[in-house]
Amino acid sequence: MNDIRDLILAGVKWELDEKPCGVFIDKAQGIRHKADGTDETRMPTTHTEQPMPYALCPMPSSVQPVIIPPIKPTAIAETVMAAENAARAASDFDGLIRAIENFEHPLRLFSKKTIPPIMRAAPKIMAIIDAPNADDEATDKIMSGANGEMFYKMMGGLGLTTDDVAIVPLVFWRTPGGRSPLVDELTAARPLVNRAIELARPAAILTIGALASLEIAGLRLPRQMGEIAKTAAGIPVMPIFALDTMASNPASKRPVWNALQKLLKFLEENIQ
Repeated sequence: MNDIRDLILAGVKWELDEKPCGVFIDKAQGIRHKADGTDETRMPTTHTEQPMPYALCPMPSSVQPVIIPPIKPTAIAETVMAAENAARAASDFDGLIRAIENFEHPLRLFSKKTIPPIMRAAPKIMAIIDAPNADDEATDKIMSGANGEMFYKMMGGLGLTTDDVAIVPLVFWRTPGGRSPLVDELTAARPLVNRAIELARPAAILTIGALASLEIAGLRLPRQMGEIAKTAAGIPVMPIFALDTMASNPASKRPVWNALQKLLKFLEENIQ
């Protein structure tokens, strides 16, 4: 049963049924942990009747479970080496896009399309997000749909055009069920992400969402939302809430807007 728990914690439950109604029961504590992250009250248990450790949603007969095989240490090391070689060989934007499109990333087992970054030369802002979503996959373009409309509206409010903004995801393929990318998936794509930053030479990086903020700058949301730090390469970086968060919680837009104005003022005063 530990193998099943590991898969569930890794996100495979979303492949069984994207409606999170599964329940994990902690036999030691007698607490029901729901798939939505909430806990129920302590449950009485007896020595003669042990609760089942898992109770997953019934899966429609038309849906087949997708099991994500673990990446062996040797395999991930070889994949990262291949990504590093491809990144080094990319001398310009076109070369980077070709490298991404030809790269055999683990997510290509599940994703229909490769979604390349939007590259600009010396953009004022490079936005980094976690992964393409369903809208991006449908349009073959990163930051599409409602999220893209919200993002470009915010950039326009700062007086920036599309030529002023680059957009790079941490991985270039949609994850199964839209879950967060796994550690090995992030590691495999990171050399290509780093090369995108090196080639673009942005004035500042805007990390959107908790995962991108932690991966790129080691900053944690919500505590460090709107703080200006620097990457290891010395590039100013600011974390803001995810676009999905702003869409579901309109009250979060105000602190994000204040943070963006702070970043723009910083750039005007410090970047020639």
